Amino acid sequence: MVLGLGNSIVSGAALESFSPNNISDLASWLQGDTGKTINTNSGTDYVSQWEDQVDGKIWVQSALAYQPLNATDYIDFRNTSVLRRKDADWDSSSDGFPFEGIKRAPVAHNSGGSSGHTFVYVIQIEEDRGGSSNGFYALHQQYYWDDTTPGAPYGNNITGGGGATMYLDGDFFYQIGSSATATSYNSGTSAGAEMDYDTKLILTFRHEGGTNGYVKYYKDGSELTMTNTLTKTLGAGEVDSLGSSTSNAGFTGRMYEALVYDADLSDSDFSTLHDHLKTKYNIS
Repeated sequence: MVLGLGNSIVSGAALESFSPNNISDLASWLQGDTGKTINTNSGTDYVSQWEDQVDGKIWVQSALAYQPLNATDYIDFRNTSVLRRKDADWDSSSDGFPFEGIKRAPVAHNSGGSSGHTFVYVIQIEEDRGGSSNGFYALHQQYYWDDTTPGAPYGNNITGGGGATMYLDGDFFYQIGSSATATSYNSGTSAGAEMDYDTKLILTFRHEGGTNGYVKYYKDGSELTMTNTLTKTLGAGEVDSLGSSTSNAGFTGRMYEALVYDADLSDSDFSTLHDHLKTKYNIS
């Protein structure tokens, strides 16, 4: 149907909306309103499993004490809440141990030490930890599972490292690989200046990969100024844990969405993704 000179109705694929999986190298994608298994205990809803939208693997926590709380469109991490990424199907009946290393399902980032990575979080950081220090807010990290021997106690049989975390008492930001950790901060600002508490925001960690590739950090798509550790050779990394069970080391706050790309996104893809998330979550 013609509407006027040079105007017409367009149908079909041209009106398809953007999705994060339109960008290649998406390795993990969690959404706060999708894929959750709810464990209700004494009238409170906890999240025991969170399904990865990339490959169907699950981020799981069997112990009630470490399960995050459920909300309609986010998951509420409470300092020691932690989820571990496992295959969707495993059998613990033989020995009673729910986690066997052979069932571990890590997410690779900066593959080969050269691909780079992009970690993106839509979160609301809560400053109040019940009077305790803000300390570390662990987002993704590598966790050391058991030794894979049925019936055996837990042991450390995994080497390397990976992840993204922050220390908000001093505004330190960390990107971690198997070879090194980049510890970045801005010596020209006071503690607490870089992040907003109790406000929904997009926090992004970006690494170029390779030898002395840049490490960058963004809030709501705008780069944060760092004065220390602007480049690093991180090496390949992998993550299989979201949050931490260590007090004052885990994430405290709301997690609406979490994405890991096994690549340093192009500037165009980076902008498109952040524009999408800002619109979706009404972030200016």
